[in-house]
Amino acid sequence: MRKTWIGFGAVAGTAAVVAAVPYFIDWNWFKPQLVTAVEEATGYDVEVAGNIGFSLLPSPRLSAEGVTVTGFGPSREPLVKAEKLSAAVAFLPLLSKRAEVKYIALETPVVRIINYADGTNNWSDPAKVDTGSSGGELSIEDFRIEKGTFIMQSPEGEPTRVDDIDMNVAIASAAGPYTVEGSLRYGAMPVTLKADYEQGGLKLDATLAEAGTIAFAGRIGEAEGDAATPVSGRLTLSGEKLGDLLAAFSGEDASKALAYAKPFAFKAAIEGTTERLRFADVSGTVAGSNFGGAFDVERGDRTSISGRVVVDALNAAEWMSAEKKDEDKEPFELPETIDADVLVRVNDARYDTMQLGAVNAPVKLANRVVTLGDTRLELAGGGSAVVRGILDAADGEPRFRGRFGTSLPRPAQTLAAFGTDGYTSLPPATLGGTIEYRDDAVTLGDLRGTLDGKAVGGKVHYPLEETLPIDVTLGLQGLNWDRVVSKPSTAAKSGDGFARTVNFDVRLGELLMGGSRYGGITAKGNYAADKVTLAQAMVQEAMGFGVTAKGSIDKLSTDRQADLALGLAGEGVKGAINVKGPMSKLDVGGAVTYAGAEIGLNGWVRTDPDVAYQLAASAKAPEAGVVLARLQDEPRGAKLGPLDLGMQIAGAGDVAKITGLAGKIGGMTLSGEASVNTGGSVPVVNAVLNAGVVPVLALMGDDGTGAAEAASGKGARWSSEPLSFDWIRNFDGRIALTAERANYDAYVLEKPSLALTNKGGVMTIEGLKGQLYGGTFTASGALASGDAQGIALKVALSGVPVEPFLKAAMASAPATGTFDMTANVTARGRSQKALMSSLAGPVRLAATNGVIRKVNLKALDEELDDLRSLDSFVRFAGTALKGGETQYRTLAIDATGKGGRFNIDTVTSDMDGGSVTAKGYVDIGAWYADSVATFRLGSHKDAPAIPATIKGPLPVPEVKYSLGPLQTWFGKRIALVGINAAVGGDKLDLGSLIGGKKTQTPAVAEGEAPAEAAPQKSVEEELGTALGKGLGKLFGKKKPAEEPQE
Repeated sequence: MRKTWIGFGAVAGTAAVVAAVPYFIDWNWFKPQLVTAVEEATGYDVEVAGNIGFSLLPSPRLSAEGVTVTGFGPSREPLVKAEKLSAAVAFLPLLSKRAEVKYIALETPVVRIINYADGTNNWSDPAKVDTGSSGGELSIEDFRIEKGTFIMQSPEGEPTRVDDIDMNVAIASAAGPYTVEGSLRYGAMPVTLKADYEQGGLKLDATLAEAGTIAFAGRIGEAEGDAATPVSGRLTLSGEKLGDLLAAFSGEDASKALAYAKPFAFKAAIEGTTERLRFADVSGTVAGSNFGGAFDVERGDRTSISGRVVVDALNAAEWMSAEKKDEDKEPFELPETIDADVLVRVNDARYDTMQLGAVNAPVKLANRVVTLGDTRLELAGGGSAVVRGILDAADGEPRFRGRFGTSLPRPAQTLAAFGTDGYTSLPPATLGGTIEYRDDAVTLGDLRGTLDGKAVGGKVHYPLEETLPIDVTLGLQGLNWDRVVSKPSTAAKSGDGFARTVNFDVRLGELLMGGSRYGGITAKGNYAADKVTLAQAMVQEAMGFGVTAKGSIDKLSTDRQADLALGLAGEGVKGAINVKGPMSKLDVGGAVTYAGAEIGLNGWVRTDPDVAYQLAASAKAPEAGVVLARLQDEPRGAKLGPLDLGMQIAGAGDVAKITGLAGKIGGMTLSGEASVNTGGSVPVVNAVLNAGVVPVLALMGDDGTGAAEAASGKGARWSSEPLSFDWIRNFDGRIALTAERANYDAYVLEKPSLALTNKGGVMTIEGLKGQLYGGTFTASGALASGDAQGIALKVALSGVPVEPFLKAAMASAPATGTFDMTANVTARGRSQKALMSSLAGPVRLAATNGVIRKVNLKALDEELDDLRSLDSFVRFAGTALKGGETQYRTLAIDATGKGGRFNIDTVTSDMDGGSVTAKGYVDIGAWYADSVATFRLGSHKDAPAIPATIKGPLPVPEVKYSLGPLQTWFGKRIALVGINAAVGGDKLDLGSLIGGKKTQTPAVAEGEAPAEAAPQKSVEEELGTALGKGLGKLFGKKKPAEEPQE
């Protein structure tokens, strides 16, 4: 820098000498001698192409036209070239060989300073020792430059040029001090300045086209040898608008971005040399934010910059402008001879209202390529993002290529910081991929990540030109919407529509919402001018069918006008629904065929300011049984008759009411009303219904092949297909149902009423009541879902006639009377068979005052003594056990169930002709019975019991009586009668021997105890006695003496 000032002084001194040396010469005549003298005095080649003029009074004045001064070195470009030079010199100092120049004026001069690659320049003679001056003593009070140009050229790079120089320079001596004041144009920037230099000290104040100021106060020292010139001081730069300051340097229009309209200030302490400078204690403000740091600049063949910059806050949106691209701008290129290694930290980075967090960005520049190291953004909610890549030039445009990755453990908090606060909870997410900026567009490609553990992929193309559309392609493996907890947003502003056009192509493999699964979701369309247009949208699996949608939703930021055509298709589903109008009141109409029924919907739906709707719904089908079978996924349906139901559905917010429900399901009439509240975690349903004749089995469906098929061995009574009670978890509430009659298979329940409540996955049967064939039926209990899926039931029957009940169960009536039954059973399992095979608990059945048909136990007991042969016994016994009836007064059975098998504990009876007991079981799970009933004759205590085997499939197992033991006993009695008659000559009296006839009991006097009856001997004992007598007579033995009478 000092050499530059010396060079400038040398030029001024040369001009002074040119004006003073030939003072007493006739110039035009002696111009060659004058030029030679100046050349000898200065060492420069001088040429005066025009006339030379001189005047003596009032002071010596010299003028010359077409002055050219050629410097040193290989370049022949003039050191100084001026159209005219004027000078005024004090006369007396000349006599003492001192040049005191009053003023020098150069008109349109061009001064060219050249630094050569070998370290020399064009203003210093390399053959002479640099003394720091060009000659003797020189002072210039007023050195004027008018419309001048100053050019400084280095060995490499473009020359530095300053034009329109209008400057006054005061030079006390060649060594200084110097004072400069005036104006110039640097590039396109007008500059006014004032500078003072004295003994290495420099103070500079410059105003840049009213856009800002530059101030420097410091020292420029003396360089030693070839060393660089030492520099130190304080540099200050400021402006009211950053954009104006940059525009003054560049000559282009200022950016319209908000940040460029804010003040700018920069301060730094400078220490070092002209080749290596240290900028320390850097501080300032930019776009309303403070910054600080330090960096080093080293000049040489390549300029190297390194350091660190810290910015308190930065809003990236304020630095972006909506200006159109300038097609005529200079091609983008990065500096070839500059290397940089700078770490930039932003403590609080934002984009508009979005809070990005802290940013650390290591930036390197080398070989016209900027390398962005792992730049980390600390996001709200514990999230983070990392970006890295390179910036270079492609076809004259900037291009950035890199990769990024994000981790969002709590996306709801992150989105809230971005200005979207409509969520309380969102599943964790990760996302990464490539990022490229080119042709004024950002492309996020090869996107890969996870959302709630499900894979995410896609691509986003985001042009910065707002007239171009944004393209979004997104694929998501699955989403559980129930894990998305939303809330009213405080950031949304009504009427703020997004100005950009967005083309979208979204694919979602699976959506779980409200306990339902939706699969194969695709949506293609665009958003533009506050309007979404669906070119094609589809849900392949939505509650068993597919949904398509086409149309548009306009004015999204205001009343949202919809015009959509919805199509439904799938197995058993087909239809179309049109939705049209503002969200404040959408008109809905259409018809859908579902499960064989045509469902009609007409009415309106409102979504703004809250959700409300009023719909008239109808369901019609030629066969209700087919509809119910399809709803229950049954292969066949009962023939119920036509389906014809209608209702009104009205709701607001979370509450819906169904009124006017009326119609028929086959032959069953149905009416009632209900309400549904969806405001909680599960809907709450409250319903009061009234029905006519309820066909229970047809409505419920039968997952097994049925009792008849099971009994014939052609099927299973209970289904092994999975059965889940988890549907109980889908709602809470209370349902009350009354009916005229309920038919379950062949059972008929008159005036039934059912009340049940549902809460927390447990359905409680508060009461099921009705009249069963004149008796009463009551039941209560619970159904539990989940891992403990099962049933707990208490059932009570009272005063139920036996005959119609058995006819319903067995299609026959083998008994009469009335009975009571109680059961307290439980079961667990996830299929019908598993439930029936786990039944457990006590059961008691008590019947009174009836008959058991096809068993005449009394006749067998009374007529046994009148039989005279085994043939007659067999014939009569067979008749007694296959016909007639046995009257009973009480008959009670107690059983205990475990694993679906109810073991008979006790049987008690009070009946004519004898009694009955039983052992065995009835297996409900296997639908099978295996038990033995034992009948005993009342008048023949010693007679063997008659076992009856009850074995086989329910409800009518095979019954077999076993007469063998009784027949053997009867044969022995006949033999005993014959022996007694043959041996003793006794009268043949089979009846008294068998014991069937009653004997006369002797009268007992008052006060006396009756005689004890002799113990009855068994038939074997009596046979032994009779044979003994016979053998005695046969072998002549005497008759034993009679025992003495007591």
